[in-house]
Amino acid sequence: MFASMHLLAQKESTSPKEKKGNGLPESFLNLDLNYASISNISDYQDITSSPFVLKAMIGSKNSGLIIGFQSCTFAYEQELLSGVEVTQDDLRTYFGDNDDYFNILQSAGGNSYLLGETSESKLNGITMRLGYQQSIFKGLYANISADLTRIKKRVSNVYNEVSCDYISALSGIQYYNLIIEDFYQLQPEDRTILGWRLNTGIGYTFSFGKAKKIYLNTEMVYSVINKSKTIEGNMSLMAGLGYRFGTPAKTTFDNGTKTLRGGRTMP
Repeated sequence: MFASMHLLAQKESTSPKEKKGNGLPESFLNLDLNYASISNISDYQDITSSPFVLKAMIGSKNSGLIIGFQSCTFAYEQELLSGVEVTQDDLRTYFGDNDDYFNILQSAGGNSYLLGETSESKLNGITMRLGYQQSIFKGLYANISADLTRIKKRVSNVYNEVSCDYISALSGIQYYNLIIEDFYQLQPEDRTILGWRLNTGIGYTFSFGKAKKIYLNTEMVYSVINKSKTIEGNMSLMAGLGYRFGTPAKTTFDNGTKTLRGGRTMP
């Protein structure tokens, strides 16, 4: 009887139950190499872009800072400026010194396009991705990032129309506001072309092994704003293999003793 009363008087344990996490191991760095299927905005087949994207995430459980790299190339033709001034030397180079437009008084350009040489289809630029990634549930995550692009290429400006005032070399009559369409500035220059993109992404990591250090990464990235001047379109799908490195350091206090996980103890 006393034993039964003693058992009935016992209360359930008030110790907090251990919360189940998202099933991912803690890590210091996630590193994966992805193959990207990139939508192409160019009709020229001889221009290529690297499909390989190196992505690193500094953090744990699919949450942390993103750093990524990819090779890229110029998108052959990109709108660059508007209202660009065309010099007299530009017009003389185009029409020739013996043409009727020799005595040019003043000129102005319309919309300007940046045109690359078609013979240069090699990868000549680099894209660096910076952003933040947040775990949602188990292997599901979302991120936001910005791409900074830098391309070195030989390009020239193309103007779809140019207005100029000139004196005819044949009649000596002065003409005003003559519109010349599809004018090309023929002297290409070696330029460094800078651009940027703002991206949103969603993905999932399929983890393998008992420690779940190895994982398959799948991700869809969409560029909300694309000012990169590269051949990549706004949508890309990525898949690749990755590995989780290290364990984040943790500091605990127990009875006045400071312990840093990794074996270091301080009073």
